[in-house]
Amino acid sequence: MSPKKIVTANVASKTHQSISAVYAAGALVVGVGNEQNRGGDTLTQVFGNYNLGVAKLFASSATIKGGTAAERALGGAIAASSSYVNSGNGAVGPVAAGGEIKNWTVGATVPMGAATIRLGYSGWNGNGAAGQKDDTKFGIGVKYDLSKRTYLQTSYATQTRKNNTGTTPDKDNSKQSFFDAGVVHSF
Repeated sequence: MSPKKIVTANVASKTHQSISAVYAAGALVVGVGNEQNRGGDTLTQVFGNYNLGVAKLFASSATIKGGTAAERALGGAIAASSSYVNSGNGAVGPVAAGGEIKNWTVGATVPMGAATIRLGYSGWNGNGAAGQKDDTKFGIGVKYDLSKRTYLQTSYATQTRKNNTGTTPDKDNSKQSFFDAGVVHSF
């Protein structure tokens, strides 16, 4: 009779890991990063920016993959809460177990004396917990420096979310507009 080998995995003891590499040369900055949480969700991102002098252009692309249902069950409450992601464009929610979300962003900042104009456009495609969520968002904003540590800021954005609940494709769409303004001071 041959001995039986029993292999067990304890995902609950899994630790969060994150690694990134950035290359900067003059006006160019590019990087890649990977992160995994205790629920087995992984985030991989490629990003970069280029400073033209009159404007700084940037872009990024990310893929978020959900851990398996078994990894999440063994991970417990910490894993469940850490499986929430925010694309930075208002699409917040858990990535489905075994699901995948893709996000991309392009934008620019244009300095004009004490003011800086900020523009961005992003897309989100993937399966959140409620089903397929496809978003696009456009934003424009202005930052006005009052001093080295204080500035005024305002922005306006529009977001189109398609198939928000996943129950009625082509009919479950929404459009939202956002506005904010504020004073920021660093202590």
